[in-house]
Amino acid sequence: QACAEANVYLISPFVGRILDWYKKQTGKTSYPADQDPGVISVTNIYNYYKQQGYQTVVMGASFRSVEEVLALAGCDRLTISPDLMAELQSSEAPIEQKLKDKN
Repeated sequence: QACAEANVYLISPFVGRILDWYKKQTGKTSYPADQDPGVISVTNIYNYYKQQGYQTVVMGASFRSVEEVLALAGCDRLTISPDLMAELQSSEAPIEQKLKDKN
């Protein structure tokens, strides 16, 4: 919220780093994408910024899996590693937009 109120152009929450922290703290070794703490955090940030009408761009980054990327499809921007991008490009499955600006 502080970034948006300061008119920061872009924020880049690190999905994978949030997940890494939760794994270390809980001892849990895996999370499905819909329960991934990093995905949940970025989804919450995105939805809050959009609901409040903030113009700050949300750019998810530091992904650990294609599932995380797909769970955040529709985010303003995503920073995707070459390996994950290649994996996405090799798939013929349709990509469903998960995040939508409802305002």
